[in-house]
Amino acid sequence: MGEKDLPGGLAPSFITHSAGFLLNAGSPVIVEGILSAASYGPALRELIAAHRGRTLVYFLQVELAETFARHGTRPEAAQFTTADMASWFEPDDRLGVPGEVVIPQDSPLSGTVDRICRDTRIRDR
Repeated sequence: MGEKDLPGGLAPSFITHSAGFLLNAGSPVIVEGILSAASYGPALRELIAAHRGRTLVYFLQVELAETFARHGTRPEAAQFTTADMASWFEPDDRLGVPGEVVIPQDSPLSGTVDRICRDTRIRDR
């Protein structure tokens, strides 16, 4: 799409429309990414309100220095600078919905995955 991540853009509606379509068809859905509350919050809250099944929301709370360190390990690390990242960084950009789970940055990847799989019962399928 190449669209800038701005409030009122097409991406939030596209993502939640696609997720809603799958949910209405009875499929489990995971919406994952760096989804800023300003840009994606209204569409995600609308999706959550419309969904009659179980909805789980997780927020990975990571400090800026740790964000830089993690980004440096990605193959795409050269695509933007730490200055770019600092300008986008929101330290506590939660969705703010009931039951939202905050995962601390010291949670190991395997522990985080196990937690989400256990909560969603994804491994029972």
